[in-house]
Amino acid sequence: MGTCFTPFEYVTWIDFSRHLQQQDERIACIRHGESDRGAWPYDDGYQLATGNGYYGAYQALPSTWSTLARLAGRPDLVGIRPDRVAWWDQDSVVLWAVTHGYQGHWHGTKYCNY
Repeated sequence: MGTCFTPFEYVTWIDFSRHLQQQDERIACIRHGESDRGAWPYDDGYQLATGNGYYGAYQALPSTWSTLARLAGRPDLVGIRPDRVAWWDQDSVVLWAVTHGYQGHWHGTKYCNY
């Protein structure tokens, strides 16, 4: 028999799991090198549009973002600039990317210990 959550418990669990995902040291290292601007949830960096063609907390080109989103099974994010999607969506796509060998998109990852 499955576990039954109240709506409040479910939302609390979702928020907790997003927070854990955000704290993953692999993506935190990339984010730190690209855009960190403050304390969790780093909203400023997630909405970063510097004018150089790179966007969001992980400073991705729109074409790179769309490719990674598609590969990560998130077609709903294809064609949307990363700075215009939720922080947890940015984290989930980048976490997928680094766990599937695509960390080379961020040159600063040579300083990350993974």
